[in-house]
Amino acid sequence: MPILELVFYEVHVGTFTPEGTFDAIFPRLGDLRDLGVTAVELMPVGQFPGQKAQPHKQLLDLYAELVQVLKRLPALFRGDMSCVEAMASENERALLLRRWTNRQELFACFNFGKSLILLPLSLPQAGWARALNSRDKRWAGPGSALPECLASAPNQSLRIEPMSFALYRSDDRGKT
Repeated sequence: MPILELVFYEVHVGTFTPEGTFDAIFPRLGDLRDLGVTAVELMPVGQFPGQKAQPHKQLLDLYAELVQVLKRLPALFRGDMSCVEAMASENERALLLRRWTNRQELFACFNFGKSLILLPLSLPQAGWARALNSRDKRWAGPGSALPECLASAPNQSLRIEPMSFALYRSDDRGKT
């Protein structure tokens, strides 16, 4: 068959079947043929021991959690850009993002670099709780030294591990 007449189907080994294995694909090849597929491209090349152990599954779970966080926290889904501040440090490959509403404030800290960084910050109110941490073991991360809660204090530093982000929230905005 000439290459221009091939009908490709990209199969992700880990998600194409519940078993997530190469062996589980073979019984389904007839279904692809019935759809008119004449060539199969396998992704990824390495086989993983089932869906639960795949990095792709954990990344999908992290994205699903991010979507849920967006729905739960009003300061994230407001479109008002006057309630947003960002501070970037190109040398450290870091970003600090702050968003707020009348009652809630959030900040996200990102480390895009390959080294641990100390990110200076001053928190205006108390009651900061960690809402999400990309290094959490739920996402197959190694864990994190980031605290669950932060106190209001001027001139403190937050240790952000390489290639990670965290989101903190405070529902005490405007309280005295």
